[in-house]
Amino acid sequence: MKKLIKAVFFDLDNTLVDGLKCHHIANVEAFKVYGLDYEKALMLTNNRDFFGMRMCDILAACLNALGITDTSMLSNLMIARERNFLRYAKENGVILLSGAEAALKTVKEKVGIAAIVSSATQEYIEFVLDRYRFHPYVDFIVDASDVENGKPAPDCYNKAYEMLPSEKKITRGECLVVEDAVNGVRAAEAAGMRVLLVPSRPEQDTEKLADWTCGSLEEFTTLPFL
Repeated sequence: MKKLIKAVFFDLDNTLVDGLKCHHIANVEAFKVYGLDYEKALMLTNNRDFFGMRMCDILAACLNALGITDTSMLSNLMIARERNFLRYAKENGVILLSGAEAALKTVKEKVGIAAIVSSATQEYIEFVLDRYRFHPYVDFIVDASDVENGKPAPDCYNKAYEMLPSEKKITRGECLVVEDAVNGVRAAEAAGMRVLLVPSRPEQDTEKLADWTCGSLEEFTTLPFL
């Protein structure tokens, strides 16, 4: 029987690992250095859904909410928060989500091509791959710096598709994206790919949002596309 899926692109944060607490602390501390209140900025964005978006886009939106449009401020904040974030991640670790390793291993064994396609930095992705010894299961990565526009734009998944071996002749419909957030699902669908949604927030309205939905990656090996 012909395989339905020939390549799988995994999001990272809140899909394979949970680094949310480290991200939040790093942002709060970076804003504090410049006398700014990150919590206030978040509130002023009217609870915009930032899940799945690149950190530079999130911080830019927060600065805009505070009335700050200085691009140098954004650059300085990004440097400060990334330094803090990586330190917190290395000291306290990011939490490996249940079923993540098994899902990656299963894709490598049964599908053949697995990639990490994330809004995170390359350094953070490499840190996670090293920490949890995921390198044998991952063929390539796409990080925030590889694209002009972050999720929900399809750039990252278009980039991942371009990185597939041309001799495999894989179509976009034979690529599966594993995501936790609406912004990521929209990016994958705009790229013409199938989507498995593993919601990071139970309150999300996931009906008809993706091709498949499951409660956690523990269910991954039972899904019909393998």
